[in-house]
Amino acid sequence: MHEQQPRYEALRTARYRKSSRSSGAQECVAIGHANGWTGVQDTKQAHTRGVLAMPNGPFAGFLTAVKNG
Repeated sequence: MHEQQPRYEALRTARYRKSSRSSGAQECVAIGHANGWTGVQDTKQAHTRGVLAMPNGPFAGFLTAVKNG
């Protein structure tokens, strides 16, 4: 069985992006994906960004729930 890379290592290499709906706002969240993990960062903390990390599957379920209210 292949062991999944620890989330903090996997998300270090993730490419984070803001939503296209943020319209250049400075206080947004950025989402990144890497090696089976999704990371969420606060963009206004550019130098000390912590990462909320979760596996891709549960994150997809979370997004669906948010979109459905």
